[in-house]
Amino acid sequence: MRSATLFSAALLAGAAVAAPAPRPGLFGDLIDKVKSTMFPSTISGTLDPALLPTITYYAEYAAAAYCDPAHVPGTEVTCKDAICPSITANTVFTSLEFAEGQTDTTGIVARDDTTRTIVVAFRGSHSVQNWLSNLAAGKVSVPWCAGCRAHSGFVAAWQEDRARILAAVGTLRAAYPDYGVATVGHSLGGALAQLAAADMRATQGLTVAAYTFGSPRIGNDALSKWISKQGPNYRVTHADDPVPRLPLMLMGYTHVSPEYHIAKGDDEIKAQDVNVLEGTVNFGGNTADDGVVSVDINAHLRYLLTPKMGACADAFFDGFK
Repeated sequence: MRSATLFSAALLAGAAVAAPAPRPGLFGDLIDKVKSTMFPSTISGTLDPALLPTITYYAEYAAAAYCDPAHVPGTEVTCKDAICPSITANTVFTSLEFAEGQTDTTGIVARDDTTRTIVVAFRGSHSVQNWLSNLAAGKVSVPWCAGCRAHSGFVAAWQEDRARILAAVGTLRAAYPDYGVATVGHSLGGALAQLAAADMRATQGLTVAAYTFGSPRIGNDALSKWISKQGPNYRVTHADDPVPRLPLMLMGYTHVSPEYHIAKGDDEIKAQDVNVLEGTVNFGGNTADDGVVSVDINAHLRYLLTPKMGACADAFFDGFK
């Protein structure tokens, strides 16, 4: 099976979930008070302006991961149509391209000599059928922490290429011991990037920065809290992007903290446009009040860059442009 289109599922889920009726009277006020007590709806502040160029740079990696099969090991990373101009201007070489297997996990391991970073970039979702089945998939235990459970489809996708990715990262770390390590991805790729970072931190003893854009929820609250404590995590969401609202909280899923929520705009984003929110459940950002799923597909495709995410994979966006 191939990993499927998250926002296609969001469309279906959005069609199936009606907007909630207002909660009138004393009972409604009580529900709101209990919810606000248990879960915050607060914004901690706005993005540190010094972080914006770094997060935008890694958004280019998330976009570049869609450019399979353009990445050839041993050659510099390039993207068509100026999708990743900063990466192309820098000295960045592809060390490994992975793009096979039942789950169709796809991406690259790159050596960025300009930023002195080893980057594992995962492509986002690419076919519809698998995600529709994954939407109802259960959770499986992961060995990193007690009581931690993750989405079984995401775990299977990471496990399929885990050995090759860890070997490539290990080889680069041996040759360039002073280089940092980062994982990055958009949509499904964001879920895989977060799992990969958690795994490498726990089993390889590495400090890994995870940059995710429009990632779905990946596991239960025990896992989300454990990964949040690992850090550093840069979980970026945009407006009412439907994908980060899946799988539903009613299914026992929460998010990694903190969230960097782009509250307005599609591109030319400024630091003051990005709110920072703490907590595995926080209704002050992308998470919808009462768990309602959005159908704003454009919000899922636009993350900091002028081109849409996945612009390299034209067929992927047929019907969604």
